[in-house]
Amino acid sequence: MKRLLGAALLLWAATAQATIVWTVTKPSDCTGPGAPSGCCVLAAPGANPACLLKETGGAGFTRHFDLRSDGGAYTLGGDTLTAAQLALTGLAYVTWGFCLPSNGMDATITTDVTGKVINIFLYTTANTQMTAIAIPTSVYLSCTFYGH
Repeated sequence: MKRLLGAALLLWAATAQATIVWTVTKPSDCTGPGAPSGCCVLAAPGANPACLLKETGGAGFTRHFDLRSDGGAYTLGGDTLTAAQLALTGLAYVTWGFCLPSNGMDATITTDVTGKVINIFLYTTANTQMTAIAIPTSVYLSCTFYGH
């Protein structure tokens, strides 16, 4: 009975933590009270040309932006950027992307064949994929995506 109760509590604890949601930092997020740390790291808050910076690159566009953690748990096997967050970047689809985490981890970005499903994989400094662990709200990813 004790083992069954222990197993049930472990299962409940494992499922109680919400999956992480990565949120695109908008220029207005950096100028108000409570601005996230590292807000638009390529520019001083208040003069945010780096927030959602758009550059022409051949047939598509390069977009630079920051993604903030909401404090949820990373999913072993990667997390998907929501369609709503992708829409905030101004890209309908992504050909390639890369992100630099603020806490020294490594990130790998993959897309599906449509370019509309963006997966974010996080790795430790020892090059092993992160386990299901909460990512603090102070962590952000400084990203550059190419698409249209």
